[in-house]
Amino acid sequence: MRNILGVVAGLVVGQIIVAIGMTINQSMLIIPEELKETDQETFIEYMSTLGYSNFLVLILSFFVSTLVTAALASRIAQISKFATGLVAGGFMVIACGSFTVSMSLQTSIVIASIVFGVVGSLLGAKLSSK
Repeated sequence: MRNILGVVAGLVVGQIIVAIGMTINQSMLIIPEELKETDQETFIEYMSTLGYSNFLVLILSFFVSTLVTAALASRIAQISKFATGLVAGGFMVIACGSFTVSMSLQTSIVIASIVFGVVGSLLGAKLSSK
């Protein structure tokens, strides 16, 4: 039961971290006046032209969120601490990866967010499973 609680608690905290990172990232983006966010196709096309520097905070928030998710789940779990952390971190990697894919970002940004997410998940699970 504590393993499930650890995964759920980790995911909730991880999503809060991602939301904060997204808010910071959006406040740093300079969106042209003629581009309206209500026109979904034009907005997604514009987002796909932006480079790494515009999404650095977002990628960093994905890393931190998977690290914290896995660490919290490992800390709360009673048995199989490392595996529980990996499961929670894996769910967070899937959530972050699907977000970057749905925004039609450049492939390199999607790969970077997934790689940083996996590394964060492994680190969080390993550091907290002791």
